[in-house]
Amino acid sequence: MLQQTKPISAALYCRLSKDDDGNMESQSIQTQREMLSQYAKDNNYQIFDWYIDDGWSGVNFERPNFKRMISDIQHGHINTVITKDLSRFGRNYLAAGEYIEEFFPAHDVRYIAIHDMVDTKNGYNEFASLKNMFNDWYSMDISRKIRAAYKTKGRQGLFTSAFAPLGYIKDPDNRHRLIPDPETAHIVQRIFYQAAQGMGMYAIAEDLSNDKILCPSAYWNRLYGLKMTASVEKHPCHWSIPALRYLLTNKVYLGHLESGKWTTASHKNRKQYMTPKDTWHIVYDTHQPLVDKLTFELAGKRIGVRKRQAGEDGKDNIFAGLLRCADCGRVMAFGRKADKKKTIIYNCARYRSDGKEFCSAHYLRCDVLYSMLLDDIREKSDFAVRYENKFMDMLVQLDREKRHRDYADVENGLRDMERRLKELDLLIQKTYEDNALGRLSDDRYAKMSAAYETEQKALTKQIADAKIRIAEVQTDNANFERFARIVRQYTDITELTPEMLNELIERIVVHECEYESGERAQKIDVYYNFVGILPS
Repeated sequence: MLQQTKPISAALYCRLSKDDDGNMESQSIQTQREMLSQYAKDNNYQIFDWYIDDGWSGVNFERPNFKRMISDIQHGHINTVITKDLSRFGRNYLAAGEYIEEFFPAHDVRYIAIHDMVDTKNGYNEFASLKNMFNDWYSMDISRKIRAAYKTKGRQGLFTSAFAPLGYIKDPDNRHRLIPDPETAHIVQRIFYQAAQGMGMYAIAEDLSNDKILCPSAYWNRLYGLKMTASVEKHPCHWSIPALRYLLTNKVYLGHLESGKWTTASHKNRKQYMTPKDTWHIVYDTHQPLVDKLTFELAGKRIGVRKRQAGEDGKDNIFAGLLRCADCGRVMAFGRKADKKKTIIYNCARYRSDGKEFCSAHYLRCDVLYSMLLDDIREKSDFAVRYENKFMDMLVQLDREKRHRDYADVENGLRDMERRLKELDLLIQKTYEDNALGRLSDDRYAKMSAAYETEQKALTKQIADAKIRIAEVQTDNANFERFARIVRQYTDITELTPEMLNELIERIVVHECEYESGERAQKIDVYYNFVGILPS
């Protein structure tokens, strides 16, 4: 039992967090201050200082004013700590118990929780320990409910993050809705445009830095006062590659909301972790997009492509990332023949690394591909200009055929999965009834119901994925019209450029060469963005 011999020098501690909003009026900082002030006055306690942590969770003991209070205790300035109740001190019963039962006695500090009638001068009883445990459970329950509420809001297409992504701000009339930020929307659009034109991320980062454009962390620090790392503080206009990659792959800029990306380990460990991508939930068309689908996909396609030098002329390999082997699906590797001209060639990367047992060469000369593709683009462009209506009709028909060809299996599979899901509902109900009537043992029921529920959960996820795939195939006329506008620009071209290829080409599939009557023939499939293979 503590014996108080020195004059009472009291620390009056108040805390409030958003987790405590169930009874906000009674928990408010002002209410706590009035109660503690009156208690100190009634008992003739000398107040050393007030320690107030407003907006801090009770499970976190790294609160700034709590740490300041502990420091003052260690320096011998305080011998009594007073709070409204045990929950204001903290909601982590292990940490709270360690402070109250070990740290305070070791420093001759008396602890008083007024409402819970706890005073360590009279001993720390079991009721106080139990109360701390209930406070911890309460915090865990609140945390679980908050997570569930955020999950529900995310599935409803409501924006729930504390800060809007770069390029957006929260609508002043609806904080769950995003609207373009007049100050930064053009920066995001610039980044996507540069990436879509084939500009590498290092070049984009350098370009932004040269123009003294704040990186996201520095901008959020200016806007919200968020903490910056020492590196960002020293170089606020330095754009990192991970920041650019995250921005260029974020579907929020298409006007969609992806929720469930991040989670925390527990209600005590607030460090955030990214969840597996297949667990994310997406709601389409929740706000105004900053980029269109074509630009987004072009940018996404190019950011993963590593450019390499084609040789002494210093030109980039303009086909980087576009060429694929028709048989194994691997990229076509860049190389040079050991001849006087150092002819640029491509081979299947699998064949080059693992040998003919795994794939064949699919040998292709760059100059042959270059000439063929230049002629093909000119031909398509000329047809689009001369026969505009026929060209658009052809695109619509090709899309209809592609949709039927590529997604017929998905639609059939979706029907089968939905049928099986209904069967599982009936099976689960039947096993429950059989168990209740004694026709099925508890052990057997547990195993069967667990197996059915596991299959049911997996099917539900597969059905959601199938519906997303079917929805994504609905290419609209706006994309056809944009492609038509782009291709019409290239009727009189004399050379190919990375920007041109990036705008027009999705991928180029190279087949193995064949010989007919002694003549070498090689099939090359050119897949144009959004429309696929166009007939010659």
